[in-house]
Amino acid sequence: MRLAKQPLSQDPGTPRLARQRANAIKLYQTELTGIHSGRQARRKDRAEILLKHLGLRFGRLSAATQARVQGATAEQLDAWVERVLTARTLAEVFAQ
Repeated sequence: MRLAKQPLSQDPGTPRLARQRANAIKLYQTELTGIHSGRQARRKDRAEILLKHLGLRFGRLSAATQARVQGATAEQLDAWVERVLTARTLAEVFAQ
């Protein structure tokens, strides 16, 4: 027995509402992706600035130090940026 295709709803506006909702979801997902990308870019910028300040203050940085800064969270970077102003040694910048 063959079933005839029947619309899910008898209301003719339902497909339009479904399309609007699908478009709204796509827009929301796109905005979330943009926000995440922006945060990543700002974190990367902070890391570059911190590396520059560390280099100016303490001289040439090791590859390990550079990798540590580049892999840090935004919260860690914020703390280190503040400490670079008052720390007497590189170890003091990264101290817990």
